[in-house]
Amino acid sequence: MNPALHILIIEDEAIAARNLQQILKDYPDPLRVVETLRSIAKAVAWLKTQQEEVDLILMDIQLTDGISFDIFDKVEVRKPIIFTTAFDEYAIRAFKLNSIDYLLKPVLSEELFSALDKWKLMNPAPPRIDYRKLAEQIQLYQPKYKHRFLVKRGASLFSIPTSEIAYFHADGNHVLLRTLDNKNYPVSYSLEQLGHELDPEFFFRITRNVLIHFPAIKKVNSYFKGRLSLEVDPPAKETLVISSKKAAAFKEWLDR
Repeated sequence: MNPALHILIIEDEAIAARNLQQILKDYPDPLRVVETLRSIAKAVAWLKTQQEEVDLILMDIQLTDGISFDIFDKVEVRKPIIFTTAFDEYAIRAFKLNSIDYLLKPVLSEELFSALDKWKLMNPAPPRIDYRKLAEQIQLYQPKYKHRFLVKRGASLFSIPTSEIAYFHADGNHVLLRTLDNKNYPVSYSLEQLGHELDPEFFFRITRNVLIHFPAIKKVNSYFKGRLSLEVDPPAKETLVISSKKAAAFKEWLDR
């Protein structure tokens, strides 16, 4: 029987880390997770002294204390990496050219298995990758999110920073922006468009009609049949209930 291959996981989201560990248990070849690290600081310290203990690294890009590419400025990483990332299709080309593989979150078992199979075919001599160069290229692909919205009330125009937004909600054929101080303004975007224009670290589409900003969430309650209900400030007109299908992704978003 072949010896187990040793895996290092660098991932700050507890749910995502558990998901990776569970998937790895089902891989047909023996694998062992040596360590799970949640920050750049811990990853750098560990890699400086124990890097030779692992064969492969699964690395998230966005960590608690910054972008994981900062690791490469502080320690030479000599092991192959499979990236797990929330970056969209604009970054795909850079990942394809400069890494063993990349996986979009939430990671699915068949996709991780495929990446592991790809890595095994390259062993024992995977290509040498310049991770600093990859970091530079990825910066070019990072999406630019909106920071302000120009709105109108009467004859006056206002520019509202996203930091002052509580949520967006659909009202008939219109979408309204509601501020944290409970003022409404119509915007010329659909919720679908806003989902691409706003930073997903802070905005989440909880229902078909509501796109929430994290500071507006005051309390999350368990609801019937695996659903969740939200208490927000300012209060919404309707009860905000997150479906059971979306509840897991929402809880993972809250745990970032």
